[in-house]
Amino acid sequence: MVDLYTAFDTDREADFREHFSDALHPRPRSYPVLAQIVYDNIKGLLA
Repeated sequence: MVDLYTAFDTDREADFREHFSDALHPRPRSYPVLAQIVYDNIKGLLA
């Protein structure tokens, strides 16, 4: 399980829309950030 909620903690952001078009949908420009977060959390399982 990858905790994306914590990784994209928007409480500290001035505007949550930097990475999301609404509360659930990431913006396409944030896909690389999302992919990196997932990779960082599963890379130990890939060996």
